[in-house]
This record gives sequence, structure tokens and C-alpha cells, in this order.
Amino acid sequence: MSDGPAAGPRRAQSNRDGGQRLPAGGDVAFVRIRFADGQELTGRLLARWQTAGGRWMYECAVTLWSTVQVRDQDVAAEPYDIVISAPATHVEPVPGQSYTGVPVRRNRAALVRARTGRRPAPPPAPSGALAERIRAVEAGGMPPVRIHRHDCWVPADPAALFPVTTAQMPELLAVPGSKICDVCNPQTGATASTAAETN
Repeated sequence: MSDGPAAGPRRAQSNRDGGQRLPAGGDVAFVRIRFADGQELTGRLLARWQTAGGRWMYECAVTLWSTVQVRDQDVAAEPYDIVISAPATHVEPVPGQSYTGVPVRRNRAALVRARTGRRPAPPPAPSGALAERIRAVEAGGMPPVRIHRHDCWVPADPAALFPVTTAQMPELLAVPGSKICDVCNPQTGATASTAAETN
């Protein structure tokens, strides 16, 4: 089983009439594919390939109906192959089928992590946070705010939110009535006790 180049789906080539010609090679092996809407179809397993994050995708072909124009301006229906990549969790084997000849394409980055024990770095969190206006103030004044993380579910009115940087947070928290959300507890550079002292 060759490590090969970085894994990815193969592309089906178009025929002259707009149909798809499947990649050549390998024995036919049938699988059951569960789609996002719950439907299930029987398809042919063309290859198994791995993402950089280590997840496995199954490249499958399903045969649907399409129409082609024939002589005398008539239209006929004919089988049409669609090539898709489905998550391995949504593909099940068909009893009696052999999958030993199906190509396996591993991702080099995933292989290195598996061999060294290294894990991919988590995606960076959004910088700064969100400030929620708690109540209106007189013209020229600064409204008290509640500081939230970007993913906090507490704020009920999106119109009352505005983004703030880490550098702006101490000034906002110095306004009487401002506070840090005690549900999401964002990392503001100021402690909850500091905010409480300004209330």
C-alpha cells in the first residue's frame, strides 16, 4: 500500500455528450451510501482516501438517469454516473463483496502525525471579543457593556453587540455598570473582580 502523493478525490472525465467516464482500473465493489437527507443508494466503491486531518472519505460512483438528444430531435434516457466522496461513517459494506482491490490513498501529513504522535494545531480563536450594550445612556456618554466570547449564547439581541479588541476591554470595563459575562468568562486581560469593582 503506497503512501503516494497527498490524498484527494479523483475527477471523472466528461464524455462528448456531457456524461461522466469513471476512472479506469480496479474491480467493481458495491457499497451502500447514506446521503445527508437519509436516503440510501447502492454505489460502486472506487477508492478510499484520507484527509489531512486523518478522516477517511470513500470515493463512490452512483448511477442515475440522464437525458441525451438523439436523431430526429428526440430525447432518450440513459444511465449517468456521478462520482462523489462520502464520509466513511456514511458508507456500509455489502455482504459478499470484496474490497481488497480498492485503492487506498493515505495523506502524508496524517501519516506523519500517526507515526510521531503529533496532533494538528487547533484553529486560532477569534481575536478580541464581543461587547453587549446593557442599556442606553445620555448623548456623549459611554454605555455600560457586558463582554462575551464570540461563541457565547447569552446575548439575546444581535443588534446590541459590537466587536472589541483586547486592548479596548479595560477601558470598557472601567465604565460603571460594565461587567464580564459570567457564563462564557472570556479572557479579557481583566479579572472578574476588577469588573465588579467598577459596578
